[in-house]
Amino acid sequence: MLKSWHNKFERTLKKQIHMKYGSLVFVKNDFKEVKKCLERNKYIEDYSHKDVLEVFQGNLATALVVEADDMPQDVVRLNSMVTVSSIFGWEKAFQVVRPKDACIENERFSLCSKIGASVLGLSEDDVFKYGSPADSISLKIVKVDHYHDELKGAMEIENLPV
Repeated sequence: MLKSWHNKFERTLKKQIHMKYGSLVFVKNDFKEVKKCLERNKYIEDYSHKDVLEVFQGNLATALVVEADDMPQDVVRLNSMVTVSSIFGWEKAFQVVRPKDACIENERFSLCSKIGASVLGLSEDDVFKYGSPADSISLKIVKVDHYHDELKGAMEIENLPV
């Protein structure tokens, strides 16, 4: 009974996600990091969180994995700053990070958190459901910034010989 409910939930969730690229998109290094995180959280006891991670894991099977140079700039990656909005008019910005870098007070959420797993690999204008199946809301990704790319570029400029 529980298995059939979970399969129905998974089918429903997939129908309620609109993806610009047709599936999740990952750069190779992020994909490896996600797989490691999911493996470490395999036996989690929080069932609503576990459901999100299981659906995320299922979506990884059809994910596009690309080289960094081929990665679309509007896709949520590790360390991306993401702004989501609701149909009620509010917006929320946060960063998706590795579990060791998570800090709720600073709006930095782990890739294995509910919100992190919900947005990683999606892109600007994608719509997803967030929350429990009985009490979920539709959210839209309105902006994705890649601060890690800017920092990397700034460090390279600083290290150039004068």
